[in-house]
Amino acid sequence: MRNKTSILDKVIQQIYDADTFDRAKSIFINTVNNSKINSDDKYKMLSNIQNIESKYPSEKARLDAIKIYAINSMFEKKGMSTRSKYRY
Repeated sequence: MRNKTSILDKVIQQIYDADTFDRAKSIFINTVNNSKINSDDKYKMLSNIQNIESKYPSEKARLDAIKIYAINSMFEKKGMSTRSKYRY
C-alpha cells in the first residue's frame, strides 16, 4: 500500500511554529496556491481560511484555529481523520 501524502506535509511545522495568524495564513495560502490539487479543493481550503479569519475575533483564536485546520486537513488527506465517517 502506498503512503498517502498531503500538500501540507512539508510546511505543517512552519504553520505550527508561526507566531502570528498572518504568517500562518501566508504559508498555508502559498502552499495551496502552488499545489497541483484541483481547483474545487483549492477554493474550499482558501474559503475555510477566510472563514477562520472572519469568525474569530482575536489573533490568538485565529492562530489556534488555522493550526488546527491545517493539522486536521493533513490528517484527513492521509486517511487519519479524527472525524468519524461512521455513525453508531
